[in-house]
Amino acid sequence: MKKGILFIAAMLAISSCGLFFVDGTQGALLTPLATVSGDSISTDEYNEKHPFLLRLQNGDAYLLFSSDRNGSYDIFLAKMGDNGVFENPEPLSPEINSNSSDELNPVAFDNYGEVELTFIRITGSITNIVLYSLNSADFIPVNYLQTFPENASGIGLLKSGANFYLLSSYGGKEIKQFNYIGIWDNGFPTVITQLNNVSSINAIGLQISNGMDFFIESALVNGKYKILAEGIFYGAMSTRFDISTSLYQSEDNNISPYIDIESGYKVYFASDRYGKGNYDLYRYNILTYNHLPEVESVFSEYSERPAFPAGYPMNSDWVYVSNLNIAVPDPTNTYPDNIVRVYFSLDNGPFTGMSYNGDGTWEYTIDYIAEGVHTLRTYGKDVLLHHSLTNSVTFTSAYVLP
Repeated sequence: MKKGILFIAAMLAISSCGLFFVDGTQGALLTPLATVSGDSISTDEYNEKHPFLLRLQNGDAYLLFSSDRNGSYDIFLAKMGDNGVFENPEPLSPEINSNSSDELNPVAFDNYGEVELTFIRITGSITNIVLYSLNSADFIPVNYLQTFPENASGIGLLKSGANFYLLSSYGGKEIKQFNYIGIWDNGFPTVITQLNNVSSINAIGLQISNGMDFFIESALVNGKYKILAEGIFYGAMSTRFDISTSLYQSEDNNISPYIDIESGYKVYFASDRYGKGNYDLYRYNILTYNHLPEVESVFSEYSERPAFPAGYPMNSDWVYVSNLNIAVPDPTNTYPDNIVRVYFSLDNGPFTGMSYNGDGTWEYTIDYIAEGVHTLRTYGKDVLLHHSLTNSVTFTSAYVLP
């Protein structure tokens, strides 16, 4: 763990930059990323950069980041527990991490059971963007998919409903957006002009009204890298607006920010605030991205919780004693692309995440359903963190149906 962290926290808590606030239930506003062993994910001597929190469709969460602790930069993985503490990080497969190159800036998403991992690989003076498909159970590469030259300073991910777009930044105002078509469509990227000179970027898309994208980024301001944010409203004419991020500012270099929607829009980033020239990983815990004034005003206009219709099984249904495919259709009162997670609970057991089938239904298959009467509860939440009411049905499983 970082030496002197408690002393530094105490000093910053009373400093004018106001980075540490204490809340009786949630702790510090800003915290280093801790592991179950009581240590920190970050090292004293080396750099940890580019945090990206991958959430699988079953609800499991993993932190991906790059570190030079093994010599060259490699990509590491650490599973996150429900309390926000991580297991000890491990490097990804040697097929991903090479001793002769730097692997940086991982971004990933769950593609129906396989993890699509994209990262920057720098070999000598050559910079490429690389795409692999990994097994979501053990993160072993399943398929090498793509390499294309792109002299990017950083990459990020825009998630808009069920769609994913790769973002690349170059240190200036222009970024590129690549569509996902099984691989990244690098022949026809969309060029977007930002308000800031962007070195790294991530974004979320909201399908409300004509849609809007929120970007969180790192940009060079007066010789220091700062966390900045901006948004775009889409309509007859696109409107771009700046988002104040003074709550996230410090006198240090802060780079590669990422927003985790499902934890309440917590912000992960890397900073050199220890003043030793190396970067460590942090998370903002309380005043998070959706509470910035411009974003909060947008969110407050859309307060209706999603309403899910009856799925399968329905109330009073009879099903065979066998495996059971639970299905929940998209909500009827909001854009389906805004739904980020649907959960089920069988017979008062724990709620478990379901997978989206890409065709309007969330699904989960139970390997075996015993004979008897069962209770199924389901609910979902959208990108604005509105939770639906919980649907509850009772059904019967039997060897012979009436």
